[in-house]
Amino acid sequence: MKSERFNQVFLRQQSELADALAKDLLSRTFENRFTLHPRRLQEIAPEEVVAFTGFLSTHDLDAVQAHGEHRAHEGLGERPTLGICRILRRFSLNIAKSLDVETIEHALEITDSYTDAYIYGYMIQRSNQILEDQEQLRKALSTALERQRQELHVKNHAIHTYIHGIMLTDLSGNITYVNPAFLQMWGYNHLAEVIEAGTSHFFGTQTFDDFLNAIHETVGGQKELVGRGTDGSTFDLVISASFIQDEHNQPVGIMAFFIDVTERNQLETQLQRAQKMEALGTLAGGVAHDLNNILSGLVSYPELMLLDLPEDSNLRKPILAIQRSGLKMAAIVQDLLTLARRGMAVMDVLNLNEIILSYLLSPEYKKLKELFPNFHLKLELHPDLLNILGSEVHLSKTTMNLVANAAESMPDGGQILIATENRYIDKPIKGYDNVKVGDYVVLTVADKGVGISAKDIKLIFEPFYSKKVLGRSGTGLGMAVVWGTVKDHNGYIDVNSRESKGTVFSLYFPVSSKKLTPLKLPVSIDAYKGRGESILVVDDDEDQRDIAALLLKRLGYSVTVVSSGEDAVDYLKNHKADLLLLDMIMEPGIDGLETYKRILEFQSDQKAIIVSGYSETVRIKEAQKLGAGTYIKKPYLLEKIGLAVRVELDIQP
Repeated sequence: MKSERFNQVFLRQQSELADALAKDLLSRTFENRFTLHPRRLQEIAPEEVVAFTGFLSTHDLDAVQAHGEHRAHEGLGERPTLGICRILRRFSLNIAKSLDVETIEHALEITDSYTDAYIYGYMIQRSNQILEDQEQLRKALSTALERQRQELHVKNHAIHTYIHGIMLTDLSGNITYVNPAFLQMWGYNHLAEVIEAGTSHFFGTQTFDDFLNAIHETVGGQKELVGRGTDGSTFDLVISASFIQDEHNQPVGIMAFFIDVTERNQLETQLQRAQKMEALGTLAGGVAHDLNNILSGLVSYPELMLLDLPEDSNLRKPILAIQRSGLKMAAIVQDLLTLARRGMAVMDVLNLNEIILSYLLSPEYKKLKELFPNFHLKLELHPDLLNILGSEVHLSKTTMNLVANAAESMPDGGQILIATENRYIDKPIKGYDNVKVGDYVVLTVADKGVGISAKDIKLIFEPFYSKKVLGRSGTGLGMAVVWGTVKDHNGYIDVNSRESKGTVFSLYFPVSSKKLTPLKLPVSIDAYKGRGESILVVDDDEDQRDIAALLLKRLGYSVTVVSSGEDAVDYLKNHKADLLLLDMIMEPGIDGLETYKRILEFQSDQKAIIVSGYSETVRIKEAQKLGAGTYIKKPYLLEKIGLAVRVELDIQP
């Protein structure tokens, strides 16, 4: 009955409330920082009455909260919003006073519930606009402290549950309140611990005067600094603060907001790093593709020449030197392809311990020991290390680059630790990379060298970024290769370093349940010689056509060459070929995939092998789905091309 009596009286007088609201809103036109047009302010008044009337019948607090969010989104200012709530409360109280005490309690209860939800929704909408909200929160809290206990409860609850840190102080800098989010952010358990730490600690200042200056700097803006928690961990902060004023606009205290932006900054950094590496990788991939075509002459022709030279020929030594130079350049091209994320074609089941031990027996490690004789190695390899799926060549290079960096960081010698372990990550690790939950094989390479500064650690994986001795430390792609290899293995990198203390690299590789593949033995040339079969070589580069033809003829095949996909289609309309050796990238004209599609239209059982300067791409895989066999990556080697051709020809249709 008390609800019905109040509702009836309210409905009779709602036009009077609309007039009061309109008058108040128009009087606050210049207080509305979002400068709504006066006509819109007049329209808002009856809308507010309708909203409250609907609430009297539904008691839907979620709808009220959404209504408050809408007003904030529309641009209604803080003071007009509080004015609406205040007038609504006063109006409801005046109506209730004409009835009875029980109705007064109901009117206040339902109006306070409405205004609480309204303001809460408004505050949620503004949570991403801290600078705009702080004056409203400060004013609301100041009013609550001096006036109504109920409003104090509402505002205190909002601050207490606010997702970002809040600190209140008096004008002397004494801390009076911090919310739970603030305690969690800094690692404190109680307000007393915060008070003992002192205000300046949380603003990165030395004295109270510095603190006040910092407050003035953040009014209307923000200040960024690095916070240090009680456990010694650091995190990135954005701080905004201002003075709490009383009804006479006199400062009575200070309210500061602390927002932890560590994760945001990390994500931005990782995104920028990925975008930069992607751009550099695109450039590197294009360069590598062109170099692969050039290198074929330095790698393939010497191999053919050596087959025809007697063992005692004086030409063998210089030709072998040419071939070795070509192979070294090919290794650099592979580094570029790794950087381009296009170089890892082979994914074998591997044991990281075996790769590490093989590297320690390699000429590269021997040369490193000659350059840096004073370092000593400590191995902690897990005896039951799980297998991973990956590329032995790339993982070996990754190990080599990390160990070489560690040695160079200790010019006077010291210890390098190489360790492996099985590790289950049960919750994500946030570091240089964010490591996801899962089973990993972890490779750790640690040194006690000069360390890496915070500024430099953000750049160490960029190509050609190096502080090493020129002429002694490779191509400048070493750490970029590490980055590209880990990413190609779906792994993660974590780096911890302190200047003058050393550096620890931890690489996380997903575990594979597959078993190790048997050791591959050298194959005799007789195993992949041809039997007179016909092969059509399709390549837009003349040198590549000539090299492929020479190698295949040497193996005993009948070879025809054409320079484009269109020519290949025309040729096969009138001739037969047991196998196509088909370049994937040909310009101008149609590429290898399109060429193969057109040929299959009239020769559905045509066998083909794809060749490319890159590793597997989407178009290569699509060609293989249509029936093409394996692909060969340039530059050509006799055994590689011979085995691939023989396997494809021997497959029964």
